[in-house]
Formats: sequence, C-alpha cells, structure tokens
Amino acid sequence: MAESDNPHSQSLGMVLLAEDDLFAQEVITNLLQRLGFSVEVVPNGTLAVQMAVEDPGKYVLILMDCEMPDLDGFDAARMIRESEGRSAVRIPIVGLVETGSRGGYEDCFAAGMDDCIPKPVPVEELKQVMQKWARPVLMNQGSNLSMDPTDLDDSPLDYEILEGIRELQMEDEPNVLIDLIGMYLENSQTLLGRVRQSMIDRNYNELRRSVHSLKGTSSTLGAHRLSDYCNEVLRMVDHAASFDLLVVWLPRLEVEHARVCQALQAEQKK
Repeated sequence: MAESDNPHSQSLGMVLLAEDDLFAQEVITNLLQRLGFSVEVVPNGTLAVQMAVEDPGKYVLILMDCEMPDLDGFDAARMIRESEGRSAVRIPIVGLVETGSRGGYEDCFAAGMDDCIPKPVPVEELKQVMQKWARPVLMNQGSNLSMDPTDLDDSPLDYEILEGIRELQMEDEPNVLIDLIGMYLENSQTLLGRVRQSMIDRNYNELRRSVHSLKGTSSTLGAHRLSDYCNEVLRMVDHAASFDLLVVWLPRLEVEHARVCQALQAEQKK
C-alpha cells in the first residue's frame, strides 16, 4: 500500500486507487493530485476491500481497476457493497475498464459500482466523475471546503431557467425563486425517500409515481441531469426491468440530488 500526498495545500479528500499496473498507478495518481485529491494506492482487490471495510469514512471515492489478479474489481466492489449493508457509509466506486475488455458499464453497475471510465484514463472523463461523485460526498460529510457549483463543468442546474424565474419577480411580492427553492428542498427529499422505499418494497406503481414527481419538480428548476436520470428509471420501469437493475440507479439519483440541492442552497444565499 502506498500513499501519495497531495501537492495542494488543502486536499478535497482521500481517493483509494486499486490498480495493479505500476505505470497506471503513477499516471492516475498524478492526475488525481492535479485535481486536488490525495491518493492511497493498493495493487489488488483484496487490499481494496480490506482498506474500504476497515475505515469506510476515510475515502471520498474508490477508483477500481476491473481486471486485477487475485480478486478482480467486480468481485471487490460486490464485497465492499455487502459490507456497507451493515453500516451507514456508502463509498462511491468508479470502475476502470480496459478499452475492448470483457467488462463494461453494465458489468460495473451490476457489481454495485456507481460509474465507469475507460483505460487509458481520459483526463476530462476523470475530472467529470470526480466532480460528479466525490464532491457530493464531501458535502454530506460536512466539509468546510468552499465549492461553488457554478464552477463545475457539468453544473447540476440550468441557470438560464433560474434567471427566467427571477424575471417573474414582481416588486413588493415574496421572492418567487427563493420560495420555489425552499419547496423543492423539502419536497424533493420526501420524494427521494419514497423512491428509496419503493425500491426496497419492490413496488413498481409507487416507484413510477414518486420518480415521475421527482422528475417534474426537478425539471422545473433546471435540474436536467437529475430529470434525465428519472426518465431512465421510468423507461426501465415501463419495460418491467428487475429491481436488481433498478436499484443501481438509486445512488446516482441520490448523488445528483445532493448536487442539485447544494447548488440551490447557493442560490438562496445570493
């Protein structure tokens, strides 16, 4: 196990990199450090499981090579998810898949991973997955780091829609945008809870209703990616997809919802 210090004065958090190739370890570690993260490296899936289980709150994200000796990334991810069933911590896991290899996105999601990027790792794709998955975790852990959502390349909101709502404001009337944001922050959390419970209960009808409502209210405030995720879940429900496949969408909905709420809370303070 090797730990690489972040050259930045303040780290955005610790990433666990599970990768057996020494050259890939060096390249990916360097990229992560340039993005502002500290990195801990393990060469196989067995050690990745051990580290994640022993100290689950330590890591903001795991980058998992899917094809490693001893224990591959798919089985390692499954074992980590099984261990998390006994705790309140869930670590985002992003798979690293060789271009043209036997594994792909569906294999990653089936193993409990949250996302997947190809190897060699494209810089922009790595940046996007770190923005998407690591930053909301930091927020939920109470990080005091200053993160302006408008600085992200993949902003969770369409700010033109918010400006359009602002233009509806009438003098001496309550702030319509602030009121809508307050309603969204409260109602969407309730809706997400219903989505979660309907997946636990394996209730297609309630899942369809709650996801449809979350989609509509999110779209109204310009949360297009969250709305698109809801669309995909609805499409799968309409095709009677198994709940084993549907449930992999829950962490994606939760993380994107956290990003949307963070951005809306920033709007409240303007």
